[in-house]
Amino acid sequence: MSYIGGVYYLTYTAVSPNGVGVGLRTTSDWLNFQSYGMILPPHNKDCTIFEEKINNLFYALHRPSSLEIGGNYIWLASSPDGIHWGNHQCILRTRSRFWDIARIGAGASPIKTEKGWLAIYHGANEKHQYCLGAFFNGFGGSFKSNSENRRSYCVAN
Repeated sequence: MSYIGGVYYLTYTAVSPNGVGVGLRTTSDWLNFQSYGMILPPHNKDCTIFEEKINNLFYALHRPSSLEIGGNYIWLASSPDGIHWGNHQCILRTRSRFWDIARIGAGASPIKTEKGWLAIYHGANEKHQYCLGAFFNGFGGSFKSNSENRRSYCVAN
């Protein structure tokens, strides 16, 4: 959930006969909701929208999933209206020999700090043991991260 300009943006995993994608609903009063259906097509999930527009654009982290032709990585997308998304960029990948070797996905909305954005994410190893991690980076026209900016905070036994 993200709160931007008096509107709550609620992303969720939308299940359809054609696969799992990202759905969106909005509300300003928690009584009336606008549904936009699937805003990111299958197979995609783990979406979170930044709680501030940057250069007059919405930004979101999401995870298109395709082990056959890529992996379960975190991507960044931008939107002029919070509904239509484009300019997708892979910004965080799984790492070999680490707790997030099998898959990663976005968590809560990134948190703006004085030095940039702090993003919480989840990851899992090949035994499906989930862990909580974070990465940090500034935002100067592009959002990039690397292994040196990542750290685990809660590791399953």
